[in-house]
Amino acid sequence: MNKPNLQVIIFTLFSLCFFFSSETSAQLEKEYNYLDNSLEFREFLGHKLSQQDWAAEQGTDAMLARGADLTNKKLKGFIVENNESHWTLSYIGKRKFSEGVYYQINISTDKIIQDSYKDYRDKPVKLTDWQKSIFRATKTAKEADLLLCSNTYNSVVLPLTLGETKYLYTYLLAASNKPNYTVLGGHHRFIINENGNKIIQHKAHTKSCLNGEMIESIESQVVSHLNDPTPNEFHIYMSYLYDIPFYVWTPDGSLWKIHAGKITPVDTQEDDLKQQSPDN
Repeated sequence: MNKPNLQVIIFTLFSLCFFFSSETSAQLEKEYNYLDNSLEFREFLGHKLSQQDWAAEQGTDAMLARGADLTNKKLKGFIVENNESHWTLSYIGKRKFSEGVYYQINISTDKIIQDSYKDYRDKPVKLTDWQKSIFRATKTAKEADLLLCSNTYNSVVLPLTLGETKYLYTYLLAASNKPNYTVLGGHHRFIINENGNKIIQHKAHTKSCLNGEMIESIESQVVSHLNDPTPNEFHIYMSYLYDIPFYVWTPDGSLWKIHAGKITPVDTQEDDLKQQSPDN
């Protein structure tokens, strides 16, 4: 995966708290819908989603290089914790009566942090309450009724505080290990409570699977998107993942360009884009 450009996004968690300052649930829902449809928020989510997925990939490769046995049948998955200066990747597996950390490593924005790799396979470390919540949220999402477009799914959990309540934005990302193969459909976003055991909202990125071979010389990807009035964080994520601009047609006939973490409208009168896009 291409490393997300570490651009400064002027959209902070303080802003999220500001938008969700209402005390009434009706007003909160109204403000949430406004926020969720804002391009800045979608860019923010797409950037954070891509960063964390990249960190998980880098950390996994580093663990394997250091001798981690990630084929161990006792392993049940992984989580990534977002700290101020780095991410912590933990592979989690069975303990006698619960789950524990088998392997752990820290990743900064450009490298694996030296001497951060921990191998606990002989005596897995008990999960903290926060780790339990993140891991539980991923499990809760995977147990939902989903459109599945791959045998492999990666997960990302982004904790966001909305008003005075913390939620876990939990993503399931359809993936493939085949070279030059794209998986454009079957991604999912869940908003889950802080405990990780209750789905508050589920949003599927597409209505069908959009998988296929990618031409090596391709310079951009064109898709149509029917589930939102504008492109969303998944388009940001895929643009980073495949390292190409995405052009997205939305239901009102608008065309948008997704590149370098930004969503911008395209003037179709001046654009010479000739490719056809699949419906989803």
